[in-house]
Amino acid sequence: MLAVPLIVLCLLGLGGWQLFRDRGPAASPPDLLSSVLVGPRDAACLRLAIGMDVSGSMAEFATARDAALSQLQQWAAKPDTLRDDDQIAIVDFAFEAKTRLPPVPVAHSALPAANAVPDGQATLLRPLLGRIKEFPAVKQPCDTVLVLFSDAQLSDLPATQAEGISLLRGAGVREVRFLVPGTKIQVPGEWSQAFPSARPIRFDGLNAGETALTIGRTIADLTRQELVSALAPAT
Repeated sequence: MLAVPLIVLCLLGLGGWQLFRDRGPAASPPDLLSSVLVGPRDAACLRLAIGMDVSGSMAEFATARDAALSQLQQWAAKPDTLRDDDQIAIVDFAFEAKTRLPPVPVAHSALPAANAVPDGQATLLRPLLGRIKEFPAVKQPCDTVLVLFSDAQLSDLPATQAEGISLLRGAGVREVRFLVPGTKIQVPGEWSQAFPSARPIRFDGLNAGETALTIGRTIADLTRQELVSALAPAT
């Protein structure tokens, strides 16, 4: 009696493997510029506030990081990526924070070079959030998300999750994502205490292509879509 169900399960398994073999690799984008976003979105626009840690400990990643931002701009100008009402802002921070790019539509933005920000004795999160708090309000519903490009060697991290949530809300930030440009970077335990939902997303920060693709995947996660290859066969 079990023979028929087992045969059916085996056939389904073979069919699933064939589908994975035929479609899986094609659906994975080789780079950001060859990818698109698929799936529905809600009405809210996305205001992507990128916090760029420009302290001395992050200096080696600067070239790849800025090249990745250039790719992001080119990608956003393509169809099936971000919407016209989505925005990007860039704030450079170390001991102080300076706005490199105020919130603008990503595809139409000119990306200036990083600011010279005083490094001082510490790298601080709160000045960064202070600059984000100064962003002008938008008329339509728009979710402000902080994408932190850092090693999180921050001297003013909140002591608790409740304090972390309060700090983000005070700056008008819905949530934070944490991009760590290397597997060897030791993230302090205070980070997970303050922002337990923002687990480190690690990648090769010396590789501009991988950096850009990581930003794209983060955007897809924020918009609840999928980042897939533009060359993938239609289904």
